Amino acid sequence: MWIRWQKKTGLSLTAHQLRHGYATILFEGDIQPKDMQSYLGHAQLSTTMDIYTHIRNAHKAATDKKVADALNKL
Repeated sequence: MWIRWQKKTGLSLTAHQLRHGYATILFEGDIQPKDMQSYLGHAQLSTTMDIYTHIRNAHKAATDKKVADALNKL
């Protein structure tokens, strides 16, 4: 079934990579961490946040801008 999905979509990622991407998208969408944990089915929140969630460059840049804006208001 997975191979059929890969052929249909043209994507060569693994199911595990897809889970990491899903966790990252949830994080970037401001989904609450406990909700992310539930969606991914992890027993421990640390698994969701420390292993599956990644900080992409675009998210880091947006966060950097928020910090800079807050500091400029001081």
